[in-house]
Amino acid sequence: MSVHIGLLLLCVSMAVAVGGLILVQRFVPISLRRQHNEVAGFIYAVLGVVYAVLLGLMVVAVWEDWEAATDRADQEASELAEVFWVADRMPESDGHSIQELVRSYAKVVVEEE
Repeated sequence: MSVHIGLLLLCVSMAVAVGGLILVQRFVPISLRRQHNEVAGFIYAVLGVVYAVLLGLMVVAVWEDWEAATDRADQEASELAEVFWVADRMPESDGHSIQELVRSYAKVVVEEE
């Protein structure tokens, strides 16, 4: 659902931007627009740098979250394997039931999560 809202927000933003461009070109005379070309270039350069920095920070934040999730998944898998091997050293009936629980938990994690 949030993907649909994000896509809708993106489309509305693009429509507003294009609509604003069309309105400015239609109602603001070219002589007035030509006077502001130099200033507009500097403004676009600053906006481009700000956008690049923000995009870079977002990529770093997402990358750190990805690494943290990967580390947590690896740690959980290691701990699950350790439980499995500890259960192998237990008496026959208890050890097998614990190993089956570990297998079913791992299957649920892999297939559903």
